[in-house]
Amino acid sequence: MVTVLPIHQAPDAALQLVTESIADQHGTPLVADTSPVDPATAAQKLLKPYAEQTEMASGWLALDEGGSAVALLGASLVITDEDHPGYSFLPERFAQIGLGHAAARDEAAIEHLDALLQRIRDDAAAHSISRLMVSVRPHDWIMGSFWRSHGLQPEKLMAGRRVPAEIPESDYAVTVRPAVPEDEEQLIALCMEEYEYHALHTTAPHRRNQAVEPTRRYVSGGFDDVVHPRCLVAEDPDTGQLVGCLFLRINEQPRDSAIGMFMPRRRGFIGLTSVTESWRGRGAGSALLSEALRVFADRDVPYAFLFYVESNVLSKEFWNRRGFSPVAVDMAGEALG
Repeated sequence: MVTVLPIHQAPDAALQLVTESIADQHGTPLVADTSPVDPATAAQKLLKPYAEQTEMASGWLALDEGGSAVALLGASLVITDEDHPGYSFLPERFAQIGLGHAAARDEAAIEHLDALLQRIRDDAAAHSISRLMVSVRPHDWIMGSFWRSHGLQPEKLMAGRRVPAEIPESDYAVTVRPAVPEDEEQLIALCMEEYEYHALHTTAPHRRNQAVEPTRRYVSGGFDDVVHPRCLVAEDPDTGQLVGCLFLRINEQPRDSAIGMFMPRRRGFIGLTSVTESWRGRGAGSALLSEALRVFADRDVPYAFLFYVESNVLSKEFWNRRGFSPVAVDMAGEALG
């Protein structure tokens, strides 16, 4: 018999279970030199929204008869609108269980996650949320199987690769340069083309006929640093028209983050990448990626990461062929309805 409680009613038991779970994590084959993380400190930060009873956090714990935690499940309840930073690529309503927010003392304790999931389902129903998104590591077959049993399927993957110390020069048919404010309208068009492609041809939850202003805000963030560009564009040398774009940034991982157990503290991130249909397969994407890796190499960034949609055959093949290997999988499905 187990007792199900909100996490905030048994914080010490929750902290012990999550600390042990984080301590058991190992670096991926891709990333051997992960940052040292104190498991207890990382667990405290991970549990904070549930301990403080944050309004849109649903966190539950299963205790055995001795009062020890055997399973834990925590979700963020998310509602996106045009002011939300994820408006362009996230569903309107969903619950998100991130890495480290699902834990079981051992394989036998996995069965207790069902009772905890039901409590999250009840909380989600109050906000008309039926979609569940869960992050798991690719080699965590036990947790992956549990979520598959609830109808979740891989939807999006985080993939990464080492950044070469030197990027060889290549002769591409496009000109790649940092974006400038005058590119704004063409960049918005490229972004909207990418969103529409995902809405029509993949299982990703991109909205069709999206509002423009969220994309305008996203695009405008690419112009604020020409020395260290946040957006690269590919330009047709004959017409001067933009045929592709790639957004990028450098992340500094907090030392008390649980994700630091299998991710480098300093890493490059490649965001939205779009090549207009008439230029796909002609080297524009390769040229943009080559320049992005050069930007990372020049700033001593050892790894580059990105997300791609599992059902987007074009991007999946493109990134895999260029050395990007999965390090985390986002599974999704209507498991809360």
